[in-house]
Amino acid sequence: MKIQKIIEAKAFPGKILYLKFADGVEGEFCFTDYFSCDKELSSELKEENYFSQVKVKLKSS
Repeated sequence: MKIQKIIEAKAFPGKILYLKFADGVEGEFCFTDYFSCDKELSSELKEENYFSQVKVKLKSS
């Protein structure tokens, strides 16, 4: 299985992240439960304002 590049990302309230991959696959993932069970995850990511700053930086070829 080839790892696909993320070409688009959007954060929504409630720690929901929309991702679109180069192969056309797209969907939403809710991080709420993940944050509550992962003690090592950066505390900054747990903050809604920081989480909402997600962006994809595409490399120039």
